[in-house]
Amino acid sequence: MTFAPWASRLTAPLSVLALSTALLVGCGGGTSQVDQFRPARLLSFGDEMNLLTTDGKKYSVNAISDTDAVLCVNNPLWVQTVATYYGLTFAQCNPNNVTDIKAFNLATVGAGVNEFLTQVDTFEASNALTNNDLLTVLVGFNDVKAAYAKYPALSEATLVAEIQAKGQALASRVNAITAKGPRVLVSTATDISVSPWAVNEGLATDGKVRLALLDRLTKAFNEALRNGLVNDGSKIGLLLGDDLSRAMASDRTRGAYGIANATVAACSVALPNCTTKTMVTNATAATYLWADDTRPGYVFHTYLGNQATSRLSNLPF
Repeated sequence: MTFAPWASRLTAPLSVLALSTALLVGCGGGTSQVDQFRPARLLSFGDEMNLLTTDGKKYSVNAISDTDAVLCVNNPLWVQTVATYYGLTFAQCNPNNVTDIKAFNLATVGAGVNEFLTQVDTFEASNALTNNDLLTVLVGFNDVKAAYAKYPALSEATLVAEIQAKGQALASRVNAITAKGPRVLVSTATDISVSPWAVNEGLATDGKVRLALLDRLTKAFNEALRNGLVNDGSKIGLLLGDDLSRAMASDRTRGAYGIANATVAACSVALPNCTTKTMVTNATAATYLWADDTRPGYVFHTYLGNQATSRLSNLPF
């Protein structure tokens, strides 16, 4: 696998964190190191930003071979990075023909919080969650977009209350899941108010009003989620997908992530059929933030995956 020149910067903060952790463990006299949690299963829930299709495609920019075969291990989703961290394999991306599958992708296209609740209900109907399970959860941008579509027929106050209820419902279910034993990595929703789709919305006559509304709806969802979680570090690892997407889209900070373009979608075809050969002129998977008009590409997943493995390395799971 070939990495972009800037890719080595992705792991540098993790090295510092690992050293800091080692120093902490080495201090304190009679303190003993807590055994690190290692899940027997990885269960990935949420929307299409977590999804691998049956033929290994992603709702991102897919890497392909010279013969146009999908190289599903390359340009990994953030949940694939988590699986790799534990040496686990998803059936949807199994080039080595691993027979003992322990990573399960249960995400669905277009999912919002209600669909996430259904995903978990369906799984629990025939499977018991245990304290040897790790769940990953990323959902919410579809809820924000759906709420925004109701404006101005519904007032902002009504939409904010609606989206807050969704964030609270997500937090409540995550808390209930951890009460049964599993650990959960849950991310705040990406901020689609900085997406190419939002840029186009901003061109409308009342564009500034609409962009501000998108921003406030995203924040309302994420604040409700964060405030509702029992986030003491023992069972829940919180990832900040909203902060990350905003930093990667900002003209002031996007260069630190190797992002050259944060306003134009990289793909010229609909996801999940976008590949490194179907991108707009001058676009690359390593330098464009957005795969399509609302869903981020490879670089975002790389940084969110690094954030996830950092949490897993340092939380007292």
